[in-house]
Amino acid sequence: MDSKSLCKVLLTLCLVMLTLSLPACSLFDPGETALSSEQLAQTAIAQTVAVEQQVQTLVAQTLATSGQIDEGQPEATQVPEPTSTDAPEPTITPTATITLTPTPEKPMVSVSVNTNCRTGPGLQFDLIGSLLIGEQAEVVGVYPDGDYWIIKNPRRAGECWLWGNYATIVGQTAGLPVFASPPTPTPSFTPTPVYNWTGTWTTSFGKTGLMHETHIISLTQTNATVTGSFSLGASTVTLNGTLSTDYMTLTGTWSVLTDSGTFVFKLINMDQFIGNRDNGEYEWCGYRAGAGFPSPCMGP
Repeated sequence: MDSKSLCKVLLTLCLVMLTLSLPACSLFDPGETALSSEQLAQTAIAQTVAVEQQVQTLVAQTLATSGQIDEGQPEATQVPEPTSTDAPEPTITPTATITLTPTPEKPMVSVSVNTNCRTGPGLQFDLIGSLLIGEQAEVVGVYPDGDYWIIKNPRRAGECWLWGNYATIVGQTAGLPVFASPPTPTPSFTPTPVYNWTGTWTTSFGKTGLMHETHIISLTQTNATVTGSFSLGASTVTLNGTLSTDYMTLTGTWSVLTDSGTFVFKLINMDQFIGNRDNGEYEWCGYRAGAGFPSPCMGP
C-alpha cells in the first residue's frame, strides 16, 4: 500500500474515533450537566486538533517504518562520496613508425645527368658506354684522383669509368678497390687527304666577264710533279708544274710552239679547281667527274 492510501485509512479511523468521543455521549449520562452550544463547539475543535496531531504523528511513524517519505516532506540530501584526487592517466600519442630502408650490400650508382662511360678517366679515353637518368649500375672500384667510379658497364659486358660529378652512390664504398689510371691511349693518326691530280679535266679560260674557251686537259701526277697537255687547233699545249706541300696548289708553266706563260691551279675539293693564267690576266678553272665549273673561276 502506498503512502496516500495509508493516510486515507488512518484519517478515516481518526474521524470515527473523534465522532465517538464527542460530548454528545453525555446525553446518555443523566448525571452530567448539560453544556451550552458554544462550549460544545470549542470542545469539538480542541479534540479535532488533538486527533489531527495524533494522526500526523501516526502517519509519520508509519512512513518512517515503511521507508516511504511523504510528498510534502523534503527528501534527505545525499552527501556525495568523495572522489579520488588521483591525476588523470596521461593520453598516449602513438608515434609514427619509421621504416628503415636497408642499405644494399653492393654499392650502386645513379646519375642526375646522362653521363658517358669510358675506358679511363678522361676525354682522351674511348667512349664505351653510358649511364642514363633513372638507371643504376654496380660500383666495383674507385679512382679518387680524378673523381671517377669504375662501374659495371650498363651497355655491354665489362667495366667502364664514370665521371662522378653527377653521380650518387648508395651503399658502402669503404672497401672498394682503388684503380690506377690505364695508359693514355696513343692518338690515332689521321692522314692529311692526298689529292691526286691525275685525270681528265674540263677547263675554261678567258678574261673575266668575257667569252671563255673550253679545253679538255689530261694531267698526270708523279709525286709532287704534274704534267699535262691539251689540243689548241693543230697545236698541242703542254703544262708542267709542281705541287705545294698539301698537294692542293699546282704552280707551273704552259707552252705551245714559241709561246709560253704561267698558270696557277688550286683545288677547292677533289674534283674542282680555280686558277689563273699569265699572272692573273686570264681566269682558268676546271672540273672532273661531272662536278661542273666552280664559281667564281678566278683564283686562288
